[in-house]
Amino acid sequence: MDETRKEEALTSLRSTIRKLEKAHQSQMSRGLHAPVTAARLEAMRIAYAVVAEEDLSGFTKAHMKEAQKVLLSLLPSLFRMQTKFADNSSQHTLLVRRIRSIDLALSRMEELVGEDLCQE
Repeated sequence: MDETRKEEALTSLRSTIRKLEKAHQSQMSRGLHAPVTAARLEAMRIAYAVVAEEDLSGFTKAHMKEAQKVLLSLLPSLFRMQTKFADNSSQHTLLVRRIRSIDLALSRMEELVGEDLCQE
């Protein structure tokens, strides 16, 4: 994995995690049940751990598969959003980086799901 691409992905994932944490905290403080936000936050945390090559022993194969589903479900809406931003705008750049980071995490998860690092 190219170090520059990895660092770009980690930066994007950290940013996404911070945004989801703020959204989740805001929803919870208003007494809202936020299962979608919580699932996305967990998926992004797993994606970060996978890309950063952190210890994955805290995640089961079921966690990884659920994270894959959540991340895959995000991609269509992210691709649709791309058309709304001018090609060289900061929003477009951030969105492209987010898509790339999710793609990288998904490909790394595919490799790991079959390995013994992820217990059932």
